[in-house]
Amino acid sequence: MPFAQTRTIDELVAQEAGSQRFTALLLGMFAAGGLMLVAVGIYGVVSYLVSQRGREMAIRFAVGASIADVLWLVLNEGLRMAVIGASMGLIGAWAARKLISGLLFGISPIDPLTFTGSTLFLLVIVVIACWLPACRATRVDPCVALRAE
Repeated sequence: MPFAQTRTIDELVAQEAGSQRFTALLLGMFAAGGLMLVAVGIYGVVSYLVSQRGREMAIRFAVGASIADVLWLVLNEGLRMAVIGASMGLIGAWAARKLISGLLFGISPIDPLTFTGSTLFLLVIVVIACWLPACRATRVDPCVALRAE
């Protein structure tokens, strides 16, 4: 080999794995963007539902509902949407297992630990996105909300 064309092993590995690294980086960036869209979307939907049901929350507090009851009511709505979405996503990931098998190294396309971990991670993101509207729902003053209209 001529001396001008010598390269280190790190340069050779970087050249060979460059396209795979770029693909992984691109997919990771799209996944992060999608996760942000999911969090903002669920926050917006749950926040809108809480604002529309302000009188209902006030009546619940007036008849003796606790803060935990109202928190659970709001979180339950967000979690219901998330469970439906996670179920559809898991079915889609299972259906696309042959397409993504070429992008995975060292794990199976239907790895149960990965499916479980990613689903739990997304459910935690949903709980965080629903927590702010749920806290706002617990601060509803029954007297003010019932006199508003």
